[in-house]
Amino acid sequence: MDTIFLLVKMILFLGIILYLAQFLLHYLERYSKPVGKNMQILDKIQVSKTSSIGVVKILDTYYLMSFAEQSNEILKELDVSEVANYIQAPEKKEPINGQTFSKILQNNLKKVIRKGKSSDEEKTS
Repeated sequence: MDTIFLLVKMILFLGIILYLAQFLLHYLERYSKPVGKNMQILDKIQVSKTSSIGVVKILDTYYLMSFAEQSNEILKELDVSEVANYIQAPEKKEPINGQTFSKILQNNLKKVIRKGKSSDEEKTS
């Protein structure tokens, strides 16, 4: 009976500690992430392990920037029209060799099924 009471007590205190830790982390998150009203990263593309290129809006001006471990550089100041075309343009997915992904997947599935059937026939022979 004592062990059951200790187990229930331990689970209860564990729940209280987890709740307090979550509450504290949520409270501290406000102070750890500065809210930038005048600066936004609109898009970012990883170029290598330690560097990337991104479109950044600072006040009302758009920049193409490179981000690296050692330095961050402004590569080009973008016009509003360039950014508007970029934002409004849907991403174009070019088919590989004229085939869509679903056709490539279907062809590969057929090959796998054929190989599976041929290996089953060899096992029964």
